[in-house]
Amino acid sequence: RRALRLWSREPATTFGRLMQNVFLAILLGLFFFNIDETSSGTQDVSGILFLLVINVIFGSAMPGLTTFSPERAVFLMEQSSEMYHPSLYVIAKFTAESFSQIFFTAFFTTVVYWMVDLHNSASTFFIYFFIMQLVGLCGYSFGVMTSAIFPSADAALIFAPVIIMPLMIVGGLFANTERLDPYWVWLNYISFPRYGYMALMVNEYNSLDTLCPADPINGNGCTYRTGTDYLTYVGFEEWKWWYSVFGLFGMMVLFLFLAS
Repeated sequence: RRALRLWSREPATTFGRLMQNVFLAILLGLFFFNIDETSSGTQDVSGILFLLVINVIFGSAMPGLTTFSPERAVFLMEQSSEMYHPSLYVIAKFTAESFSQIFFTAFFTTVVYWMVDLHNSASTFFIYFFIMQLVGLCGYSFGVMTSAIFPSADAALIFAPVIIMPLMIVGGLFANTERLDPYWVWLNYISFPRYGYMALMVNEYNSLDTLCPADPINGNGCTYRTGTDYLTYVGFEEWKWWYSVFGLFGMMVLFLFLAS
């Protein structure tokens, strides 16, 4: 109840986040407006899907990074009286903040999806929507964990990008998976941006039966004939979107456990 009251008493912060989401959604939507879902548009689609994951992660992590530091003194005082277990505090904060996280993620991702004109299918959209919600909640959990580890909000804001940058590098867009073997391949298993990105890629390109508007034999420059061809090229052909559900949920639980 206290966490919900604190959230309701900060309308300026809520309005600011809303305006931020409106601006970023329209900006990305205009940059990638009515994207080309053919072989020549694969780079654009890959780019917008990765940008969606990163924007949702950082947008969700920021409230988490500042959620604990202002209440640290009150929390320590209540802990000295053994009023509740730390895990209950973390779960309560997560539950209270989840309502706003779900709303802002839903607004941002829905606007971008239809402005960019990704695959027009109900099943594809709802899988995308579900994955993005998990990515947002995972990002918030990461922020809560980082806020709990470091003694101040300033320190958490400084070190959070340092922690998340290697996870972004192995996210699937910048570095080939084979390039990471053997020294950095372990980062794949803890990179929650990678789980989100792979799920979106598989969901999008498994829904595209053809990427060629005409017969490629006639010289129209078609590099990938089907969505499966492109997934094979990027190394995601054996991945299933629901694998990422387990990965994201597991990372979210891990972050909350470490925070408590």
